[in-house]
Amino acid sequence: MKWQTFRPSFLWTSHLYLYLVGEIALTLLVSIALQNPILLYALDAVFFFPVFAAHIYRQDIARLFRVASFWGIVKSVVFIGALLLSGNTFAPLVDQGRAYHTDTLNWILHNEGAIAHPEQFLPLHAIGVWRVVFSAMGSCGLTTLIGGSRELNIMNYHVAQLLQMSRHPWQTLLFAWPIWSLLRGWAYLALMVAAAEVFFVILRQHPWRWTAIRPYLLWGLLGCAVDAGLKVWLAPLWRVLLSQSL
Repeated sequence: MKWQTFRPSFLWTSHLYLYLVGEIALTLLVSIALQNPILLYALDAVFFFPVFAAHIYRQDIARLFRVASFWGIVKSVVFIGALLLSGNTFAPLVDQGRAYHTDTLNWILHNEGAIAHPEQFLPLHAIGVWRVVFSAMGSCGLTTLIGGSRELNIMNYHVAQLLQMSRHPWQTLLFAWPIWSLLRGWAYLALMVAAAEVFFVILRQHPWRWTAIRPYLLWGLLGCAVDAGLKVWLAPLWRVLLSQSL
């Protein structure tokens, strides 16, 4: 079947949102049942990939941002809720979850670690930007979605651990997800859109349209720059607000 004929109508109806909720819940249950840490972050990214690619192909980018935001929010709520309700029974499956939580908690309580030193985390941010662009360009975003799903799980693991140890859960919930991380997610999505457009230009020999790619590339790079600036500026205050809730 040619790609041009692959245009399932449900992708452009409200049924898409039901599909996303269902696949997020199903992939979490399957991953826990099989005790597979790779499936825990890779499977729902694979199920989301056709949605992402179809929106890119049809140039419905505004809707893609809404759908991707919905996917990320539902995935976070389901993941954090499942960790809390299950008493962390599947926490060992979260790849690098404990390590990230330990490092970030050390920053919150003692102002130590990479987050406290911009000269350490800024080069990592720059590497992350180029990794997103080139991985999305080479796979139409599939490998980038898998990596993003993994990072989302790690962050949600950290949020769940903070909520469990918090004296003021609502304050913790308000600040556990830093504003710069949210901005980075949207900036990465914009970069993925631009890179996936290039992928289709190469694979399907679409006409090159720099005007179609430029806004997302520029907004993505600007968002990443603002993300880094906010992290440098707000991290000390954010750390105090989080530490007061624990």
